[in-house]
Amino acid sequence: MPMTSSTRRWLLQLAVAALVTVVFTSQVYVWVNLWPMTVSWWSALLWSIPQLLIWGLSIPLVLKLARRLPLEGLRRPGRFVLHLALSVAYAFGVLVVLDLSDAILRWSYLIGAPGSLVADLDKTIIYLHMGMAVYWVVLAADHARHYYGEVRARELQATRLEGQLARAELNALRMQLQPHFLFNTMNAITVLMRSDPAQAEHMVHRLSDFLRVTLDGDGSQEVPLEEELAYLRSYLAIEEARFGDRLTVHFDVADDATAGLVPGLILQPLVENAVRYGIAARAAPGTVGIRVRREGPHLDLMVWDDGPGITSEAPDEGVGLSNTRQRLTTLYGAGHTLTVANRPEGGLAVAMRLPWRTTTSETP
Repeated sequence: MPMTSSTRRWLLQLAVAALVTVVFTSQVYVWVNLWPMTVSWWSALLWSIPQLLIWGLSIPLVLKLARRLPLEGLRRPGRFVLHLALSVAYAFGVLVVLDLSDAILRWSYLIGAPGSLVADLDKTIIYLHMGMAVYWVVLAADHARHYYGEVRARELQATRLEGQLARAELNALRMQLQPHFLFNTMNAITVLMRSDPAQAEHMVHRLSDFLRVTLDGDGSQEVPLEEELAYLRSYLAIEEARFGDRLTVHFDVADDATAGLVPGLILQPLVENAVRYGIAARAAPGTVGIRVRREGPHLDLMVWDDGPGITSEAPDEGVGLSNTRQRLTTLYGAGHTLTVANRPEGGLAVAMRLPWRTTTSETP
């Protein structure tokens, strides 16, 4: 069972307390045994405990000073000198409290501390540098914690800003596609109004249905594949009304792929390109196909046609394909592929490989 953050924090505090206890005990043991006297490790530990308790109780005061007088900004030199003076005062203050507590509780007598060390100048010296060390360690630790918190906050803010920027860019790309499609459709309706008013009216109704599906969406960047296919069928109903028998649409969608998420409105511009270049550009009938498969951790989508394919070495991608490429890069980074190539049997195929996921929380 993984440890919680509170458990890890408690264990870390326990480890720090144990380390400080070992350091103080070792220092007392070494310092006392430099004199013509000896003290055991056990006595050194017992003698250190009251000191550790008093220093521990005084740490909140150091933390308060650290936060009221941070060592940063234009006041850093003056603050450093001030903290130096405060550390000396803090060390002497702890020494006074230790002496008072010893006078009242007689803890040095009870634990067998060397009597000649209790009140002489050497005790003052060691408490002074130990107290100053505690002050500066706590000060440095609090500033490090504060600095780490600011860095984390800036990282989170940068991540949120990147996400907002990506969403804004994706929305802009989608808004760019919709007028592009509407322009083409309205242009086709205008042409039909002169030659076939009934068909033009039929296309207006189809366009109304298509726009209703569009407006009913919640604006999510990713939608289930079956929702995207329903959107695509609404669009194709317009194109079938426009081209009649000249357009055949073939859907080949695996059942286990329909729950996967895809970028909303990702297939329509590709199908629009296939219709424009594979069907509208010639008089003979043609076919546009949509193939979808789940391949392990990936979702493969392909839009193909049986038209003339790419006839130049560096074809112009146009608005639809260019925006599709940008949207996929913004959403998935290097986690996707998009290829455009002629089919061996004739025509063009645009193939996409996306990461398979069924919830937006799986977004990398």
